[in-house]
Amino acid sequence: MGWKGDRNALDGWHAPLETCISRNHDGLGLRDGLAGYWVSRKIEASSDWKLQVEQVTGGNHMFIWGNNPDLYTHGLHRFDKPPYFNYVIDDGKDEMQGLYREIGPPSHILHCPEADVLMFSRQIRVE
Repeated sequence: MGWKGDRNALDGWHAPLETCISRNHDGLGLRDGLAGYWVSRKIEASSDWKLQVEQVTGGNHMFIWGNNPDLYTHGLHRFDKPPYFNYVIDDGKDEMQGLYREIGPPSHILHCPEADVLMFSRQIRVE
């Protein structure tokens, strides 16, 4: 894997979870998302960096490890504006109860391969 000329070697490959999110992104009003480290990286790479899914722990706590901390406050494709996090990808490996206590239950759950996408009717504040 790697770069082949000016093309990413992942070109053409898409993780089933990313495909599910991408197909439903606009129709469900998904904007920017949050997920655990490995899930966020896989989704961003699989989408050819079109989706902004930042790394968190506990649902909404920043997880800085090999990522750009500025992307919690600046949009990936619109750096002059903050991201609008309105979904969390729950692969069952992180505790979401703290997030639910703060923001309430999700307004909708999209069941995708590998994980559920928890959508919220308001913006999720990242701490």
